[in-house]
Amino acid sequence: MESIFEVAASLVEQCRIAVSADGLAMRAIDAECVSLLELRVDAASFDSFDVTEGVLGVNVQHVADALSVGDAGDVGRLILDATTSELEIDVDGITRTTELVPAASIRTPPSLPEIESPATCHISRSDLSFALSAASALSERVEIDIDADDGELRFCADDDIDSMAYRRKSQELVAFEPADALARFETSRLRTIDRALPVRLLVNWR
Repeated sequence: MESIFEVAASLVEQCRIAVSADGLAMRAIDAECVSLLELRVDAASFDSFDVTEGVLGVNVQHVADALSVGDAGDVGRLILDATTSELEIDVDGITRTTELVPAASIRTPPSLPEIESPATCHISRSDLSFALSAASALSERVEIDIDADDGELRFCADDDIDSMAYRRKSQELVAFEPADALARFETSRLRTIDRALPVRLLVNWR
């Protein structure tokens, strides 16, 4: 649960959480309308899941902070007090209460059109972290390039004097469906998201 809310907090301060018998669902967009979060957690992922369908508005950083006091394997409980509009977070006997945010006051993310992805690659979290760390040492921006002919994924950055490139061949990736593609991102934005991801995660890049 801590990882879920840390990922959300890396993009937004407040978020709507849709609750149903199927589980939890989050959709949020950052203030610059650049990054979109869409995250679902099945009810089966919880030891116990007893809910009434509805939408909650929460400060995701407050929830992440409350969950951070526990260790891996600790059982956490989230209990809604509808009479006071508060969320009670209990971890290993430590209880923290946070006020809910009116869901209507949180911006609803736009519906995105279906986008044809020219290429797809699965890269390990450690490779992604290494590439972004190297790129951020040189530039505020990183180019992510897929070369179908050479069969490789490249992270490139440069300043006025120096340049860097981190290459991963198809055999060094978890999965690779190549096509010529190029995208540019702010390194700080990607590193903020990267730091919130679980260490063993595989990143699906499209």
